Amino acid sequence: MIVRPWIGYVEIGTIGTAPRNGGLIEISEIIFYPELAPTVNESKTGSNCITKLSSNEYLLIFHSVDKVFGCYYAYAAILDSSRELLAVTQKPIISPRVHDYYGARPGTIFVCGSQLVGNRLIVSAGKDDEIVLILETDIEELMERMKFIKG
Repeated sequence: MIVRPWIGYVEIGTIGTAPRNGGLIEISEIIFYPELAPTVNESKTGSNCITKLSSNEYLLIFHSVDKVFGCYYAYAAILDSSRELLAVTQKPIISPRVHDYYGARPGTIFVCGSQLVGNRLIVSAGKDDEIVLILETDIEELMERMKFIKG
């Protein structure tokens, strides 16, 4: 299970994984990933959705929020079924455009779901809390943007 704890006393959010027993997870079993943690210019990172790539690999789309403007940027990572981080994009795969800065939540593109259809990754997202987006990319092009850590 993907978890995104908010650590209030230091005001930071990050991404981890943990096995689930029914509706419960053991905090002591959470694995955190430094590669997915916020940088000094980000206030938090959080998970958005998971797409199964193969019998043992999963694509995680996650976001970071910059400290200055509160803009959301989407990244991608690959994890295996044992929760090992295999790869991550170094640059955002989805970014808000500055000249499109409007709406109830400006600068936000929040990924809600994804599905692999053939060699295309279809992504649904909300923009500025007012618009629904359907985006797509070739999965091989996305893989070329990954920095592989393992595998």
